[in-house]
Amino acid sequence: MKNIILKYGLLSGAIISLVLILGIVLMNKENPDLQMGQIVGYVGMAIAFLLFIPAIRKANAIEPLSFGRAFLVGLQIMLIACAIYSLVWTIYIFLINPNGAQEMGEQYLKGLEAQGTSSKDIASQKEFMDDVYGNPFFCFLFTMIEPVIPGFIFSIIAAAVNQYKNNKR
Repeated sequence: MKNIILKYGLLSGAIISLVLILGIVLMNKENPDLQMGQIVGYVGMAIAFLLFIPAIRKANAIEPLSFGRAFLVGLQIMLIACAIYSLVWTIYIFLINPNGAQEMGEQYLKGLEAQGTSSKDIASQKEFMDDVYGNPFFCFLFTMIEPVIPGFIFSIIAAAVNQYKNNKR
């Protein structure tokens, strides 16, 4: 079962990292569309996390899994995928494009300003981003959060699909 978790975790991590890299390469440097980037990123995560279903089915074939155990398998796969995604982003930000976080942050802050956010809140956001993107460890941990929520949801879905198929037998 550990082999299945590792294999599917690496595959899911590779997919969401590939989508991340593709988004970086295709992003318009002059006028980046951060909302479109988020949409593409979350669609990539959804595709990668759909792999939880066959992974849990394979694990279930080895040893019948309860809903809770299947959910834990999904979470373990998700943690591996999230770690890979976060590592790729952190390497990109600190080694490949050290100005990338600042450029992205400026675009984000311009978006907040256009929405009418107060200058105090914008300053607070800037300070937070400077703290997070000023330290590779914090950047890694903060980036881990991004795919966790969809991964958690897909783990529940995959465990429910497994439970449904087990009950159908």
